[in-house]
Amino acid sequence: MKPLSLQEKTIFASELEMILSSGLDIHQGLEIIIDQLPSQNLKQTVLQIQKIVEEEGTFSQGVAQSQAFDPYTEQMIQTGEISGHLDEVLKELVKYYQRQQAMNKQLKEAFTYPFILLIMMFLIVALMVFKVLPIFEDVLSSTGASSDLMTFGMRFGQASFLVLLVLLVVVVLFGLYFLTSKNKQGMFKFLASFKPTRKIVKNLSLARLTYALSLFVSSGYPIEQTMDILCAFVEHPKLKKKIEAVRDDVNQGASFGESLLKHQIYEGLYANMLAIGVHTGQQDAVLKKLGDLYQEEVQETTARFLNIIEPLIIALLSIIVGVILLSIMLPLLGILNVLG
Repeated sequence: MKPLSLQEKTIFASELEMILSSGLDIHQGLEIIIDQLPSQNLKQTVLQIQKIVEEEGTFSQGVAQSQAFDPYTEQMIQTGEISGHLDEVLKELVKYYQRQQAMNKQLKEAFTYPFILLIMMFLIVALMVFKVLPIFEDVLSSTGASSDLMTFGMRFGQASFLVLLVLLVVVVLFGLYFLTSKNKQGMFKFLASFKPTRKIVKNLSLARLTYALSLFVSSGYPIEQTMDILCAFVEHPKLKKKIEAVRDDVNQGASFGESLLKHQIYEGLYANMLAIGVHTGQQDAVLKKLGDLYQEEVQETTARFLNIIEPLIIALLSIIVGVILLSIMLPLLGILNVLG
């Protein structure tokens, strides 16, 4: 079975939550939503889950055996089923999926917009080199004059075109290689270590981790099992090592909240907020608040990244076009002065 997209998971969890909240059971809920689902892949997934539920009796087993959901969803649904609050868990999952979609969109915008600007710059330089410069070169030649400046402008434009072409090819090949499912982890590690994107990826990872952690803590899920799930859930290399260290401490009997502080999962003001939450017994509420704050940080960091990249690309384009235009206009002005 093909894994469901975030949008498909959102639809499924949202519709099932509304049905369960109305007082119907899981069997009735699955029966009702099957005919309402827009995606064929989602419909086949629900049919498979329904069959497993009828044969084995538990919704969580159906979700796990369908292999269409992520481990986090599987564990949360199992938690909701055991605690008798499946509708509340599904409601929280809807919020989680929506937040994941928003963060993925922000991350996509952070890299798509500069790439589009780069393509535009490449096309403008290509137009200048292969269309504009030859016309003016012909005009200059028709007067019987020659210009070293015009020659320099032509060579400079060609060199700029080749550099931009190579850069675009590298970016495209890089994207095609790393965006396959096999290499996504490698892409994530690269972005996590690449200085311009390092902070965006770190905040994104912390936002996802914190929100997931807040749901597990607030649901009363055993902290030892929670840490095992989170170790598989976290992709950020450095953050993953810290979470594994927290898990080891918790398994040895250490306090969960104090271990989070000890290994500096959160820093600065956020660490102070968590420390207060741990000492007052409100760490689940603090974690939810931290999740919101990290979401805002992702938005702010993405905006700052774009605010730096956009002017740099525009400035580079202005320099290239300016040099080419000067190499054209100065010789022509010289000819006009002679003729005048």
